[in-house]
Amino acid sequence: MARGYDRLARIFHPEKNIMFADSLIYLTIDLSDITYPGLGYLIKGYHYDKLGDLPYATKNYLELNRVSIKNKNIVHQLYSLHSLIALKLAWGNKKEALSLQHTRNNLLKNKNIIQLIKNTARNKVKGKANDFFKIQEMSSTLGYVDCYLKLEKFDSASLYLRQGLK
Repeated sequence: MARGYDRLARIFHPEKNIMFADSLIYLTIDLSDITYPGLGYLIKGYHYDKLGDLPYATKNYLELNRVSIKNKNIVHQLYSLHSLIALKLAWGNKKEALSLQHTRNNLLKNKNIIQLIKNTARNKVKGKANDFFKIQEMSSTLGYVDCYLKLEKFDSASLYLRQGLK
């Protein structure tokens, strides 16, 4: 049933997708599953973000982050942190965004990161865990560039930009 709601929450307009994501969360809220209910919060955060409802997007990304830590889902943690960093840079506290960026980058430094990705990713990503990691690593470097630009620390932004170009 969870997988059915998961699929339904992706094929309609944002308002209907949010309703299916709510059903997914309701159905799986008491599970300690690596995917659920986290995926419901991810879908809701994404669609609220697309609707421009930043408080609800933030609320769902924060809940996704909490659940992903509890259920040890590194892929969801990386996604939630990336989304929260972007929201903080656009509308919130830039120093908090940088702090979240440090947290995200530290996750990527885990010596077992490839295996953690394989353990928590959907089948589509499992076979491409190394590529997924490289994308996340590059995204993290660019995250630092964005944070330092918003904080007007141009030397630091330039340093990370050069690092990313390598």
